[in-house]
Amino acid sequence: MTDKTIVFLTTHLWKGQRKAGFHFLASAFSNLGWHVKFVTTGISLISNVAQDRRSREVESSGSDGIVEWFVEKTTAHPVDLRLPWLNALTAPLFLKYYGRRPSKKLEEAIRQASHVVFESSCALFYVNTVCRLNASATLIYRVSDDVRVIKNHPAVRTVEDQIIERFDCISIPSSILHKRRFSGYPTAHIHLHGLDTAALDIELPSPYTSRRPIAVYVGSTLYDNNFLQVAHQQFSGIDFHVVGNIEPTIRSANVFYHGEMAFNQAVQFMKHADIGLALYRRQPGAEYLAESSNKIAQFMYLGLPVITPDFVGANLTDHRVLCYTPNESETIQAAMQTALDMPKGVRGNIKAKSWLDVATDIFECASAR
Repeated sequence: MTDKTIVFLTTHLWKGQRKAGFHFLASAFSNLGWHVKFVTTGISLISNVAQDRRSREVESSGSDGIVEWFVEKTTAHPVDLRLPWLNALTAPLFLKYYGRRPSKKLEEAIRQASHVVFESSCALFYVNTVCRLNASATLIYRVSDDVRVIKNHPAVRTVEDQIIERFDCISIPSSILHKRRFSGYPTAHIHLHGLDTAALDIELPSPYTSRRPIAVYVGSTLYDNNFLQVAHQQFSGIDFHVVGNIEPTIRSANVFYHGEMAFNQAVQFMKHADIGLALYRRQPGAEYLAESSNKIAQFMYLGLPVITPDFVGANLTDHRVLCYTPNESETIQAAMQTALDMPKGVRGNIKAKSWLDVATDIFECASAR
């Protein structure tokens, strides 16, 4: 084991287009002097069949002065197979085999680690393997999302229940999720997502050519397509831009799909927009997204009015957060009109810490046990 060597087990690609909290957190630990290894799990032959976007972006390994990264590719991995009977059939197999036989590269990384951070995903299947290979490693569970809300194979939920008490620190980016799911565990603590204000403050040219008002959506989690289907017809004088891994289902002169893009490019679309859209389908338990959504915080910091569904917005007190009720066109119209009438550039009531502070808080949490 090497002091201050930390391994992140996630489903994100370090060099992928999408930039999530795990990327910011890994960079923060690197800036604090840690040797960081970023390991992508949840990629297998199934990814190719399922047309997983990561299969097209995958770069097997490398180092860039911030982290070392590599992909732990397997024959199969726990992914929602969409058919309940097929999920039930495969669950015992995944529970018995997945994550139990790491590659030599991952085994070496685990043995060298002083700390291992697990994402709320199929990365959790590696907890027992880490304990077997490196019993002295400090285990951190960074609960990026609720595995019961975001689409996962049911076996992921089973594994979380089985290993939850093994963690030295359970780090949760939402007080709502902490109260509902983790308040009974003494190692569970609330660490809200950080905000990379330096990246948001960079002066960047506008990607838009139109002078019409712009509403922008960035992301893919629980995307509520119905909002856009309604709003783009109600407000034909507004251009709607969608950034993320979203299927382009609307054919209209005022709807533009851009696919996934690098974070700095996405910032351009956010900075020069007039309205930020944080659109989520109604899903039991999704209220925690009010605090864990990076995009809501980023939109608020950039001074955009934010439109989000009522089950999320009800947990936010800023007057520039405007709510609609999913599938109710009158509330969509009211939220859009109010947003259009609001001045742009008035920064929301945002009190996020830097990612360096979040990383320090998580380390202190893990060290306290």
